[in-house]
Amino acid sequence: SLYLLLEIVGKLFVLYGWGKRKRMTREGAGKLADMALTLKSLIVDMRAALSNYPSLLHANQIDVNEGGGGGKGEDDDVDKQTMALLNEIYSNNDTTSSPSSGYSIHDIISSTDYAQSKEGKVMIENVIRNVLLSQRETKERVYPFLNQMVDILELYNVTD
Repeated sequence: SLYLLLEIVGKLFVLYGWGKRKRMTREGAGKLADMALTLKSLIVDMRAALSNYPSLLHANQIDVNEGGGGGKGEDDDVDKQTMALLNEIYSNNDTTSSPSSGYSIHDIISSTDYAQSKEGKVMIENVIRNVLLSQRETKERVYPFLNQMVDILELYNVTD
């Protein structure tokens, strides 16, 4: 990983006396700091992209605290969001559409008999719930690492 390589090289530079504060006097230390700050910018952008994923849940984004645990209250929130999205999909007010096809999920579901059956509705509810849970789990696991990397890379932003 680029981050790991940068961290190792940074430790080696410190051993030779080319720490973060030498970025103006040692060309290698300056280039390392520039690379660290560029990587930090990329990670910040990745974190922002993760907060918008997946696009299916445009209005029903899960509010993820930065590294919280999955308690019963959060499962209740997922259940509420699942029901809200199901109601939106099965109503004519569905605003969720596929960018590639232009069809709304309501159009796709209403065109199949199975999706209108009790079993079909349960299946769709389970799919939506699992997507929401997967999104929450991904954020809870990845955000702390991204935040830690940003904090460490920010240490290269020395202006002395």
